[in-house]
Amino acid sequence: DAMAMPMQLAMLLAGAMVGAAWFGIVGALRQYRGLNEVISSLLLSYIAIAIFHHLTEGPLRDPASLDKPSTHPINTQYMLPVIPGIDVHIGLAISVVLAVLTFVVVRYTHWGFALRVAGGSTRVAKMVGLAVNRWVIGATAFGGAMAGLAGAIEVAAVQGTANSSLIVGYGNSGILVAFLARHHPLAIMPIACLIGGLQ
Repeated sequence: DAMAMPMQLAMLLAGAMVGAAWFGIVGALRQYRGLNEVISSLLLSYIAIAIFHHLTEGPLRDPASLDKPSTHPINTQYMLPVIPGIDVHIGLAISVVLAVLTFVVVRYTHWGFALRVAGGSTRVAKMVGLAVNRWVIGATAFGGAMAGLAGAIEVAAVQGTANSSLIVGYGNSGILVAFLARHHPLAIMPIACLIGGLQ
């Protein structure tokens, strides 16, 4: 179907945009109110979960989902495809490509250098003329976009509908993975596989 790919891209883009907007708030709270980003991101996660439950059990609920409140299922033609030759959905390839691109940008571009300076020392970043607030808020928004994209992939490739089984501690696991990987984009892949395998 000619509509399948645009619809799939629209779902993934919508997830990324909502995630970016939501977790951009974390950067704003850090820069303008001095709140710790780990604490504020966890608190915002709980608020997002409450909104999610309200929507899936209320306005967006499929009346046919009696014992397990869910949204209407995605039409099967709009589900994300599997990678040819292996029985794994394309979300794996998307996440690997994004991790490698993030590594290249952070390591080898002037944007990555500016981001590392802004994240390492606010005073030094301000001394060299970087707009620290924009860099920090942009970085948290980018992280939120990746989380939103992951959620969209989970719905569009695995579940086929949004329901409470999506809320299984991914936020807490994500923070653990980031700390264990020491915020290195390439190290995140094996650490995420380890944590996911243990869970």
